[in-house]
This record gives sequence, structure tokens and C-alpha cells, in this order.
Amino acid sequence: MAASMFLKMYCRAYQGVFRVAVNFLNWKEPELVKGEGSVKKLPQVVKANGHNSVLVVTDKGLMGLHLLDGLFEGLDKAGVKYTVYDGTQPNPTIDNIEEARKLYIDNNCSAVIAFGGGSPMDCAKAAAARIARPNKTVQQMRGTLKILKKLPTLYAVPTTAGTGSETTIAAVVSDPRTHEKYALQDPVLRPKYAVLDPELTMDAVGRFVELVRSIDPGARVASKLTDEYVRKYPPVSISFDKKYVDKYTGIDISNEQIEKTLTALGFGVERSGDDYTVSVPSWRATKDVTMKADIIEEITRIYGYDNFEITTTRSPLKPVPNDYGRLEDEEAKDILVKTFGLHEVNSYLWCDGRKCKKLGIDVEDNVKVLNIENSENGNLRNSMLPTLLIDASENKDFADKYGIFEIGRVVDGLDENGICKERKRLGVVLYDKSGDEKALYFKAVEIINCLVGEIKQAKVVYNKIAPEHNWQHPKNTAEITVDGKKVGVICALHPANRAKLDKVAAAVCFEIDMNDFHAVKANPIMFREPSTQQSTYYDLSLVLAGNTKYSDIESCWQSLGIKELESAKVIDTYEKLGIKSITVRLVFAAMDRTLEMDEVQSWIDSILANLDKIGVVLRA
Repeated sequence: MAASMFLKMYCRAYQGVFRVAVNFLNWKEPELVKGEGSVKKLPQVVKANGHNSVLVVTDKGLMGLHLLDGLFEGLDKAGVKYTVYDGTQPNPTIDNIEEARKLYIDNNCSAVIAFGGGSPMDCAKAAAARIARPNKTVQQMRGTLKILKKLPTLYAVPTTAGTGSETTIAAVVSDPRTHEKYALQDPVLRPKYAVLDPELTMDAVGRFVELVRSIDPGARVASKLTDEYVRKYPPVSISFDKKYVDKYTGIDISNEQIEKTLTALGFGVERSGDDYTVSVPSWRATKDVTMKADIIEEITRIYGYDNFEITTTRSPLKPVPNDYGRLEDEEAKDILVKTFGLHEVNSYLWCDGRKCKKLGIDVEDNVKVLNIENSENGNLRNSMLPTLLIDASENKDFADKYGIFEIGRVVDGLDENGICKERKRLGVVLYDKSGDEKALYFKAVEIINCLVGEIKQAKVVYNKIAPEHNWQHPKNTAEITVDGKKVGVICALHPANRAKLDKVAAAVCFEIDMNDFHAVKANPIMFREPSTQQSTYYDLSLVLAGNTKYSDIESCWQSLGIKELESAKVIDTYEKLGIKSITVRLVFAAMDRTLEMDEVQSWIDSILANLDKIGVVLRA
């Protein structure tokens, strides 16, 4: 909880500082060179800015379509030397960026022309950033305001009407080595000039047809617009009324304006009074526009947000019903952090196969994510604990002794409808370099007892079970039962997995199914007035027989109904030569008198008699 509070304070402070600092950044918009044939004007602009050698960043597709021929002719006439980098891939890679940067340096260029769609633009921006910051890698410039240095003059020539990369302050790159895709964001990445030439788009279509005919002379254009896809989406029809538009925009947009806007955007509009039924155009029916809220976005985007009158919205505030499960989650987190000093972590739903393998944990067959970039991360987890064990392994140097936890989601297969059966689980891992697994196990038991006692006012019963996963200890694995219902599992690690985690340290973990835990009815909180008389305690050191459980021992005094027995607690355990024993401290007190030793001894004798019946005797 403390770590969460400090993180929140840091984030708020960062946001406040950034909100002020953003006003001092250079947000100058690109100078526009626009109109039909404007790409032919670019060479003169380049020359006028004193650039005699430029790097042109594009891709092989555009080079094959000869779309850059006009630009090259203009540069030749203007006496501007140019070097072409056409190796840009979709979502440009770090290799693309470094290759473009090398060409720039090797040919003594002084400016960069980005020609194409979003990928050449992003490649050119990132390459220019590397040129400006030669001592910083692309990875070191990821994020916001990591460049902060003037770039070589950047000219952007978009050939598509959609990405908007010629005006943005971001460049998106991908790293095949780490399978990451991330953005560089800095005002210096915004191009100084943007060339908006509508003829380039038409040229691209014409060149495409020409290339097709060179492959198949019999190919012909069937119509001005052909609506054919590998997958054809079903028609989408949306009904709404003007009241809906007024409610969600907060202003009164006329019916005429609504109809005119949607028609201009290609929607089929049928109107009866204030009621509308619109047909979504096929090119927008690809999950882009599917519901009434999307229609509101279309209307308001064209109407213009600057035209909205600023007024206070009046709406009834209804109380939010209590989610008692969420409240119990928060209470559990408070106990784990405030009482036991554990650290909360956050993780993804899928298994990291490579990291699990390092710990000797098999990724069990479960629901898989399709078309995932890294096949080793394709399985969704069915337990929180492997993920937390990985976190514990990666933070071994954090401290000699610590605990981590997370309340997260797991998937327990599919239901009859093929839908993932999600469960909410609390996972906890305790780690100790001292290697005292026994003490750590009892610490985990103490935490579980506290959670159940504080939240449900109930007692826990532990029943030894066979391991459900190969990383669980073959003997030290038990189910956690509350009011006769299994809610979780506690276990030490299998010796093989423990050795891979750390050759010296010990780790104990437990997992509670919070859905099952929430279903357990909480007992009423009972208040017992403390005695004003002196209490008496009696320690019993007991030798256990066979598979005797603590609940069996506990019943030996509970069945006697001794109202003066205030508490019973295990204070020590002992094992030697296969003989197991525990020491239990029984505390007695009466409300109206000081207890006599003979009276206490009579209760002890009765307890010992019951213990003898289950084969438990005093240790000699």
C-alpha cells in the first residue's frame, strides 16, 4: 500500500510538471507545400534552404511504381544530390533505421525527405533522431521527450491520405529481437515541411494498374470502385433518434445537419421525422462503425468540437451498489501490505514459456492465444503461482527475505459455449535466502489464518493432498478449506524447482480462489469482554501419531466446552528421527475469579484423556 501511494504521488507530480513544461515546448506546425503537382515544387524549396545533398527514405513498392520519378527529376534540375534508402519495412525496424542513418552519414547529406506512407515517415523520423543523437540508441529514445535536440531538416511527402505522420510528433518502430513495438515521441520529430500533392494518390492507383497489366495483359478495370475483400463483412444498419444525438452531444444539432453530415460521409440515411436508420458503408463496416456511439463520433467530428457551447451537464447521480467481492479484495491487500509487509505486483494473463523453462516449470496445456507474435507466450495461465515465482526469481537481489502477491485472472479452460472460464485468484510467494522452508511454511499459514479470520471471522482447515502441478512439493502440499469448502492450495516447491529458483533460498506459495472465497458466508463479529482477573497458561508438548492434523488435536479441548479457555496457539514444532511433536499454549481466565491450579489441572487432565484417544501423548 505504501509503495502504491508513493507511486501515485510520483505520477501526479510528473503529470503536474509535464502540464507546465508542455507550454514551453516547440509545437510549430509544418510549413505546407500543397496543391496538384506540389511535389515538383519541393526541390526548389530544398535548394532554397541550402541543402545540396539529401537522403530520400521510401520503400521498394513506391520505387517499383516510379512515383518518385518526378521528385528525382526536380532534384537533378535543382542541382541537389540525392541518396535513396528504399529498404523500409512495414513498422520499420531498428535495422532499417540504422541502415538509413549510415547512408545519410556516408553521403554527407544535410536533410531528409520522407516519401510514402506511415512506415517511411516513421523510419525517416527515427533515423533523423539517431543522426541528431549519435550516442543514444533507438531503445534509449523510446518514450516521451528523450531526444530534445534539433534534427536535420525533415521534408514529408505523404502518398496516402490517412496516417497523418507528416504532422505528428511520434515515430513508431519495432524491434524483432525483443518482439517489441514502441514509439518515440518528441516535438522535434514533427517534419519542418509537409508536401500535400493529391496527384500522388492517383498516380499510385495508375501505377498499380500498369504493373498488374504488365503481369497479365488481359487484366481490365471492371469499374471505378470495386468493393471486393478476402473477407466481406456483413452489412451494418444502425437506428437512433435526434434525442439520442442531443443527449450525448449536449447540444442541439439540427436534423438537416445530421442528415447532411452522414450522407457526405457515405452513409445511407433513411429519416422519418426525428428517427433515423443509417446503413454503414462497407469500408467502415469492418468493426469501425458498429453502434450508435460511433454515429455520435462521426457527427460531432464533422460538426467541430470548437463549435460546442460550453455548458454544465445536468444528469441524475445514482449511488453505485457495493461490490462486496471488491471490498474483500481491498481488505486482503491491506492485510498483506500493512500487516505482513508484502509487495503487490502486476502481470499478464499469459504464460512466459521461456522464463517458466528456466525454473523447470512446464507450461500446461490450456486455452491458447491465436496469431501471437511469440509462440512461447501463447498459453493462458491456469495458476497465478508460476508467474509470481518468475517475479521472485527476477527480484532475488531485492532483499534476503520478502513476499510478493497479486490478485489476478486465470483461465480454467472453456465453458460449453467455447468462452474462457475466467477465475480471480490471489497468489502469494514468500522467499527467504536463509533456506528455512519450515519457518516459511508456517509464516504462510499465519498469513492465511489472518486473512480468513479478519475477513470471514472463520477458521481454516488444512488437508494434505497430492500435487496438482509438477512444481508443487510431493509431500508439503495441502488444500485450504473454510467452512468445509476448498478455497485454495498451499505448497512448498518441488526440490528440483527450488534448486533452479535458488540453490540456498526457500520459497513457499499459496493461492486462493477469490470467487470461491467470496462465496463463503462471513460469520458475525463476536465480542468477548476481556477478563479483569489474572490469566493462567499451560504448555502441552505433544507427540503426534501418524497423520494427525492440528484440527484433530484442537477438537480435544473444543469438545469439552471450557468457557474459561481463552485461546490455544502453537508456539513450537519439533521433529527428530521421524518423531513429530508440537507445543501448544493454552490460556485460561475467568471473569469473576482467579483460577485455582487444581481447577486448571482438572481441565488439562480431561484434554489429555481426549488426546490419548487419538494416539497423541505428552512428550517425555
